[in-house]
Amino acid sequence: MDTVITQKIKQMFKDADGSLKVETLRGKVHKIIATEALIETDMKNLNFEYRVFDIVYDLLRSNGGKAKKGKARIAFGERDCTVNTVAGAIAKNYYHKSVGEKATDLVFIVAAIMDKAGIIYNKYGEIELTEEYR
Repeated sequence: MDTVITQKIKQMFKDADGSLKVETLRGKVHKIIATEALIETDMKNLNFEYRVFDIVYDLLRSNGGKAKKGKARIAFGERDCTVNTVAGAIAKNYYHKSVGEKATDLVFIVAAIMDKAGIIYNKYGEIELTEEYR
């Protein structure tokens, strides 16, 4: 059963005939294709399941509506990749990484998609739920 967040993102892609372009904060534009089970990006080996969006949403809800993005390129558990950062929450709850292990960085693309869907405000260093999703 899809959550409200997953439904919102799937509907956004359905309205766009299954694909759309998102822009990251650094100005890079990426083509994203949605299948029933996956989000497929134009970047090599950077595809993921919809449940990533729910992991991020749950973190934000439990953290007063905002969270630091963190850094996924460092090992999970280090200062900028703890469970209270978006990078750390994804590392632990999506990739099932243990302390000291590294995970793929999805933060920039997940944040861009959630921002485009109107779920979050994508800011430098942090993301924040929109009023509608608080």
